[in-house]
Amino acid sequence: MDGQALALSQSEPIKIDIGCGPNKQSDHIGLDKIAFDGVDHVIDIGVERWPFEDGAVESAYTSHFVEHLTAVDDEVDDRGLV
Repeated sequence: MDGQALALSQSEPIKIDIGCGPNKQSDHIGLDKIAFDGVDHVIDIGVERWPFEDGAVESAYTSHFVEHLTAVDDEVDDRGLV
């Protein structure tokens, strides 16, 4: 990607699957750090700018992702409490 945000049809809502791995939700755009099959954009989610204009994403799905963010480690204690 050349740094430009995705230009999708205004009639189609943008749904993203954050950290989708090889199990991307149907009708979603997959974002992951690793180029698994089905990943649409390989980016370091916690570091790089996401390939969408501000306010363009209608919904976001994630599963088993938050625990992989390094900033979370600083906020969660040994019992998993924030």
